[in-house]
Amino acid sequence: MCQRWLAEGLEPIRYHVWIDKSLRERIPQRAVFSGVYKEFLKPLVEKHLAELARLWGGKLDEDGLDVVRELGQNTVGGVGRLGLLHYLHKEFVKAVSDIPPDLYQEFYSGAISTCRTFLKANSRRIQEWSVTGKRDNPPAWIESPQTKQLTDTEISSKDVAVKVQLPSLLERLKKATQAPGKKTELAKFLSKQLAAKVPLASVSRWLSGEREPGGEVALQLDAWATKQGFPRAQ
Repeated sequence: MCQRWLAEGLEPIRYHVWIDKSLRERIPQRAVFSGVYKEFLKPLVEKHLAELARLWGGKLDEDGLDVVRELGQNTVGGVGRLGLLHYLHKEFVKAVSDIPPDLYQEFYSGAISTCRTFLKANSRRIQEWSVTGKRDNPPAWIESPQTKQLTDTEISSKDVAVKVQLPSLLERLKKATQAPGKKTELAKFLSKQLAAKVPLASVSRWLSGEREPGGEVALQLDAWATKQGFPRAQ
């Protein structure tokens, strides 16, 4: 619970600001909390919340502060961007694990649509940062396109982030791509859905079992097979 909320009724509600031991030892043991906050804690709490908001580029809401708690109070800027990506991945996996398989495609489509809406609404700010800040301070998770493509991402068969049974999916895909030109059609479909070029060679490797597709790719492979008349077994 946030100390400011307890003392003054001002948000955030759940975010607790850590207080150094040396300051805690100065607080009278039987003092009224409202008085303690005003005399000892308020400057520290206000400064800390203001610094968090500055690092995040604006006012932090409760969801944003949940991310701060997850990453640690000192990882909001700089390398914290990598932690943010991991946090988002964890939340995505958690969400998928709580919904039935027949809603996977709807969930994925909704998530991608929301991302695209956000990017469009903030396109000017993103473009400005791409020209200036990104050049001088690239996020830790961005790799050179020469070294890694989106479609190179793989998952372990033990990964339950996407509950699509890979063996059965591959069997459905092999049946759906038997006709001439179907593999090319599949590659074009994936490129459109993922907004990134998917080489025909990647499709061939997935179908042969040489390489396992990542979670997003697996969802789209599943959707395509279903559209071709090869739905997953219920």
